[in-house]
Amino acid sequence: MIIITGTPGTGKTSVAEELAKLTKRSVVHLNDYIKKNLDVEYDPAYESYSVDTKLLEDLDFGDAIVEGHLAHFIKRSEMTVVLRCDPRELAKRLENRGWSERKIAENVVAEILDVISAEANGMDVDTTNTTPVECAKKIMNGHPDEVDWMKKYSSCLSPNDVETLKKIKSNKC
Repeated sequence: MIIITGTPGTGKTSVAEELAKLTKRSVVHLNDYIKKNLDVEYDPAYESYSVDTKLLEDLDFGDAIVEGHLAHFIKRSEMTVVLRCDPRELAKRLENRGWSERKIAENVVAEILDVISAEANGMDVDTTNTTPVECAKKIMNGHPDEVDWMKKYSSCLSPNDVETLKKIKSNKC
């Protein structure tokens, strides 16, 4: 099983589909699986589903590619890939999805702080200026990227995620 994880908007679905073509594997969209098979509730305060990640630990999808922002909680995998995206570009992608400013800010700050990368301990691949096909080839060849958004954006961080987002969008850091 290959795990493709990352902050929402980094390109997990697109990269997983391209990697599946190269490897002749199927793709499991973990968010869809969770909604259909686990007891989860939508939490409007967080604009997301509340998931007990312990329920994911022992999932086994054979030799599939499993993509989702919680996929790194699955324990058994031959490879874990963390897709990364420059926070400015990530904000644009999430805006294009119609996400709320608060939810965009939460995810942009999580990307700056390497939240998923730290949890997953996998191979980082930067999708910012790279096509899904190029990312899939990087994964196949085992070529990780050095990603450290803290160096670039630490001066933007504020106790308020929305203020951080505003600084990033206005190039004030």
